[in-house]
Amino acid sequence: MESQEKPDVLAARIGAAACGAWCALAVGIALVMFLGVVYLFVVHTPLIQAVAVVWGTGPNVVRIMFIVSIGVLKMFLTFWALGCVFLSVWSRRLGGRCCG
Repeated sequence: MESQEKPDVLAARIGAAACGAWCALAVGIALVMFLGVVYLFVVHTPLIQAVAVVWGTGPNVVRIMFIVSIGVLKMFLTFWALGCVFLSVWSRRLGGRCCG
């Protein structure tokens, strides 16, 4: 492999990386939405007692674990979105196309 790539090849690769990052971000957002529905289903029904028994903890720990895990995932997705924007802008500046 050459040490210096042609700008066209680099722009195409950066554009493909940006497109893949945006698709992965969409999957992550769908996962957060799904986890929000699961949170509502588990925490606001008697199912929380069953989950607490399986985990060997109390219901408050189950609530806190759900909230913390969704919060951490949202923080990760925020930084992922910043990476997506960076790759998209870089691709545009190289004269390539992002996601298309």
